[in-house]
Parts: sequence; C-alpha cells; structure tokens
Amino acid sequence: MSKTEITINKTELLAPAGSTAALEAALKAGADAVYIGGQKFGARAYADNPAEEELAAAIDQVHILDKKLYMTVNTLLKDREIQKELYSYMRPFYEHGLDGVIVQDLGTASFLRREFPGLALHASTQMAVMGAEAADFLKKQGFSRVVPAREISLEEIENIHRRTGMEIESFVHGAMCYSVSGMCLMSSLIGGRSGNRGRCAGVCRLPFNVYDHGKAINDKNTAYPLNMKDMCALRLLPEMIRSGVISFKIEGRMKRPEYTAGITRIYRKYLDLYEKDPDNYTVDEADMNELSALFNRDGFTSGYYQQKNGREMIALYNEKEREKKNAGRTDDAKKLYDSIRKELHNTPLQRPVRGDLYLTEEGMAVLNVSDDRREEFLVSHCEEIVQRAKNQPLTKERIREQMNKTGNSEFYFRELSVHMPDEDIFVPMKGLNELRREAFEKMRRAITDRYARKAAEEPGQLSCTAEHEYQAGKNSGRIPEVFVLAEEKELLYSLIRRKDSLISGFYVPIHFLYAKGEALNKNTRCEDTDLTDLIIAEKKKLRIVLPYLLRMEHVEECRSAIMRLMENYHGLIDGILVRNLDSVGLLSSMGLEDLIILDSSVYTMNSETRSFWRNCRIYRDTLSHELNFRELKSMDNRNSEMVIYGRTPMMVSAQCLQKTFRGCDHSCAHVSLADRMGAQFPVVCNCVFCYNIIYNSLPLDLTDEKKAVSQLNVKSLRLTFTTENEKTALNVIRRCFEPSDLPKGNYTKEHFRRGVE
Repeated sequence: MSKTEITINKTELLAPAGSTAALEAALKAGADAVYIGGQKFGARAYADNPAEEELAAAIDQVHILDKKLYMTVNTLLKDREIQKELYSYMRPFYEHGLDGVIVQDLGTASFLRREFPGLALHASTQMAVMGAEAADFLKKQGFSRVVPAREISLEEIENIHRRTGMEIESFVHGAMCYSVSGMCLMSSLIGGRSGNRGRCAGVCRLPFNVYDHGKAINDKNTAYPLNMKDMCALRLLPEMIRSGVISFKIEGRMKRPEYTAGITRIYRKYLDLYEKDPDNYTVDEADMNELSALFNRDGFTSGYYQQKNGREMIALYNEKEREKKNAGRTDDAKKLYDSIRKELHNTPLQRPVRGDLYLTEEGMAVLNVSDDRREEFLVSHCEEIVQRAKNQPLTKERIREQMNKTGNSEFYFRELSVHMPDEDIFVPMKGLNELRREAFEKMRRAITDRYARKAAEEPGQLSCTAEHEYQAGKNSGRIPEVFVLAEEKELLYSLIRRKDSLISGFYVPIHFLYAKGEALNKNTRCEDTDLTDLIIAEKKKLRIVLPYLLRMEHVEECRSAIMRLMENYHGLIDGILVRNLDSVGLLSSMGLEDLIILDSSVYTMNSETRSFWRNCRIYRDTLSHELNFRELKSMDNRNSEMVIYGRTPMMVSAQCLQKTFRGCDHSCAHVSLADRMGAQFPVVCNCVFCYNIIYNSLPLDLTDEKKAVSQLNVKSLRLTFTTENEKTALNVIRRCFEPSDLPKGNYTKEHFRRGVE
C-alpha cells in the first residue's frame, strides 16, 4: 500500500463485555465484535469475567452470530505466570477459534505468536503508542492491529494509517484516564493495586488540592483536577473513518449490561447512517441526551482528537454530589435503564439463514440451510417423513409457519422456500421440528468447525531458557557502575563540576542541549555543548535521555538532534534512555538499537520480554518498579540498570495542571498536588514536549539496601534527582558509595520489599 494513501475499510463497532450478560447485551444492540477478559491477565480484574467454559462457549456463540470476540490479556505478567500458566490458560480459547488477543506485555505477545500461530495480536492502548514509529515497530513484530494512546489527534492517527497500513482501533466513548494508559503507577505506589496488573483503584477520581509555590490555586468547586470527563466522539465518526480508524471501541467493561446495550445501539445507528449517506451525517440531539442519561461526568468531551488538552476536558466538580441534588435526572436514567432491560429481554440472539425445503413424493423431506448473506456455509439434512394426506393436506403456508417457529434456536429463517410436488401431502409437525433442529445443529457445527484450531499438547521451549546458564541470585562480585540523571540543568552542571571519581557517567535530557523553549530541529543553535563537552572532558560516560512522550510533531526534530549528537560525539555516547515505544521505533529505524537503554516505563517485568528485546538487538533495560526483591533476584539482571534513588513518575499526562488553573505560559512550571492525607506530589510541566509528570510524594531510597541490591547483579545503578537541591543530591551520592549516618529524611522503598499482586 502506498504510504500516501488512505484506505477506508468496512468499520467495526467494538463493544465491552465485563460479563456474559454484557456480551449478550452488546450483540443484541448491534456490536460487530466484543472484547472480554477471562479469569486471568485482564486489565479489569474486578469485572465479572467469565470462567473458561463460559468464555469458550461465548466464542462459539459469537461466531455463530457472525461476530468476533477479542480477548484481553493486557496486563504485565510475571515470570511464574508466563512460564507456568499462560499456555494452559490460552489453549482452550485458541482452539475454539479466538479471533484476536489484546496485549500490553511484549513478552506475552512473543509467547502467543510463537505458541499459537495465526492468532491475531492487537497492541493494547496500554502500550501508549503515539505515532507511526511505534506502530511500524509493532507491525514488524507480528501485530496486525494497534489501539493507539487516547491522547493522539486525528492527524496523528491518519499518519499511522498512511505510513503503516495497520488496522487502527480507537476509543469513541467512555471513561478516560488522566495519565497516558500504561504510564501510570499512582494506584500501584499509593495503594499496592497496580493498573498494569488490572487492579487500578481509580486514584485520579479523588479530590486533590493544587498548589503553586505553596498557594492553593483550586477550591471546593474545582477539587477534582485529575478527573477526566467521559469521551463521546459520536459527532466525529466521519472524521475518524477518514483518518483510517477501522474499529470503534466503546469503553466500559465495569459497566452494567444496560449501559453497554444503550451506548452500542446508538453508535450502531450512526455508523450505519454514515455508511448509507456519508455526505449528510448529522447527530440528533435526542441521541446525545440519551448517551448523557446513560452516564457522564459533568458532560462529555470529544477527547484529544481535535485538541491537545484543556480545562474543559476535566470534570473538576464531583458529579456524584450533583446527582444527589438532581433526583429528576436520576429517575429519567432509571426509566431508560428499565426500558433497555425490557428490550434486551425481548430480543433474541439469532443468525439469519436461508432455507430451502424440498418435500418429495417418495417420502423424503430435505432441508438445505445456507448462510443468509455470503453462502459460506451450506448444510443439508433429510428425513423420510412425507406422507400422502388422508384427510387435510398441508399447505405451503402452514409448513412455512411451522418451520419458522425457531424459538430459542441460534438461527432463524430470513427467507424460506418450500418446494412441493403438489399439496396432497402430510408431514407430522414433530418431524418438521426435528428436520429443522438437525439442520440447524449441522449449521452450528459447520460454523464452529471452521474456526477450530489445534494447539500442541505442551508449549515449546521458552525463549528465556537461553538464560539457563545464568545462576540467578548468585553474587557475581562485579561492582556496578553508578549514573546520575538530574532533571534540572543547573543541578546537573553542579554535579558534573564536582569531579566525583566514583560516578561513572551522567544522563542528559535531550532538550537540555538546545535553547530553552525553542523547537528541536536541525536549524536550532546548540546552546549547551559545554554540558556534554564537560562530561567528556571529565572522562565520564555520556548518555542521552529522550522524552516520556514522543509525538509526531517532534519525531523529525528528535531524529535530527540525535544525528547531530552522533556526529559531534562519534563513539562517545554510551547509551540513549528511551521511555516509550515510539522512541524505540525511531532509534531502531536509525540503526541505533545497540545504544538503546529501556527505561522502567518500557516494561520488562518477565524474562520472556527481555528475550524479546534481545531478539530486537536491544540488550539494556531498567528494572521494574513493581517487582519485589525476591522476584528481581530470580531474574538475569546482568544487562540491567536499577534506580536506587529518585522520585518515581506516577503519571505522565498530556493534560497540564498549569494550563488547567493558570493558563498556558510555556514556563515549564512546577506545581504540586496534595491528597486528602496531606501527601504532596510534585508536578513538572515539560513545555518542550508538552506533557506533565506527576511524581511520587516521597523519593525511592534504597541506598541502605546495598547487600540486597548486590545480590541482584545489575550492571549499573541510577540516581535520579528531580526536585532535590545540591545538598540533598550530594548526601544521596555519598550514601550510595559509603556507609553514612547522614539523615535520609522521608523516603519510600516502594515495592522492593512488598511487591504487587
């Protein structure tokens, strides 16, 4: 396909199913496909997820109805899960003909691709794909579909489609996260319930005070600064289709079946209207009101499709409190839900078929049943039940009436032709019923057999078994190098100039190397070459840091900046820290895989994922913040770096707290959040790449865990400084290298000792 060509394919309406009841509701309301989780490894662990037999039966049911079912396996897996549970868990669903699997963990994806060939891999929105660089990288790894980050625009979606030709699945309705999905550790670090493990506690829905230099800039009417409004993109369907979106995804696996049906029904209506008359697409206000009545948070937003961020996207007021004062609206919603429930009860789940019934003088009744639209399936069943009429012969109309009594069957006749030699015959009603039942059963088997696959009895050898020669936990005696990453330029200068012989090298954020506030491009004057020159002069290792989010508008700028750095410091750059798949894709396209160091936001929670990256010629990573000491000790960390000090980013958001409450002034401001317990979370506005980082209220500090850390056999250690002053930073550096009685202040060990489920 040409890279400048937009292909508009038939659209798919994809509905959520948090239970089998919701699945049936979605299908009755007109969904083309559903996505659902099983008992394990799904991002909605608290949904009423079906057990194995129920889910296998649901796959058959969906196929009989000529629909599709995608399964969510979109959490990060630990070694024991991917090595001991994943194969046996997925095998029955694969064998039943599962249509696709939505995946976050690249080790999981690699495993599924190898063990279950032909199973479509869909890149979850948890992968935070922002552009064509990441999408193209994933396409090369066997993914057929990408669910981009919710934060990207229609223009960026179109760019992905033009350049990769991948199927694009985008959200059109439902709840939105304040953080970029997959880049949130807030629930994990505050309460031990990891969103990456399907157990998000929804901390962003709670009230927070926002401070600027100690002064509150919000009040009780704006107490929910992280509480995103629900998305409703109904008016944007034509633009989305023209941008290359093929699958329109409704969020809501934690919602009731009535909600699923109500939302699905309206989006079905408008996708059909657009297909029939794309030039006259309009949305009825009554339908918008119905969507609002089903659920909303202070109204709707159309998401990021046409804007980067904004105060109007945040439900700053507590909607639940407002509902208590508006009982009339609540009553209207109840009536709507009751109406939908009644409609669902009265709507059968059946597939239309075509029938041809032949009644012969020789006594045979033959029923041919074929697919109503494409005639993919054709079955025939015959019975010797035709008799000569003694009294009242049967008419075609009476026979057709009886045959159309399909009841709770999975099929019904949209068209039924009855062929008779004459009308002087009789057929027992019981015989007609049996004829129909047997023909329908053959049709059922023909459909399910078409999708059935056979898997091996046991999985093949795990990729990670290549590490068998490594004895995990055995102290190698190697002394790890220590690198410093300072997020403030002045502090970085100060630490380099102190000429500390024990520090191996420094990380330099790429935007430090260019004039403040200017775009990164090949014509920008390099202002701070003295920063990198100073590191080289001190014979320290130089590493570059790429941003947490890499958007389309910055890709070529970053590419040019990296090329200039490679030219200026040929052979002297020790590594490039990447924090997202778009940066991985960019550097891979430049042939710089050997320089990539994966940050902890590009998760390597299991050995299979590390093996995946090795196959991509990427060998260095950063240990996960969500594994504990015991779990880390069981892994091969010889090429890994470990953060032993620093405030962990809890959220990376395309929203901006400075803009929400003060307006955008491109000042790279620092503000803070305070929760109900008084904990203060620093917030940094990165105005060069336009995103916010919300940091943990306490820094991670493992400088007193030297013995435990040494058992992990990591290649290097990292000290990260964000809001610290020079005195605090020097205190940390000293504690890192020698026993010290210097006060540590308040700190956290995060999951190093406790871990997550």
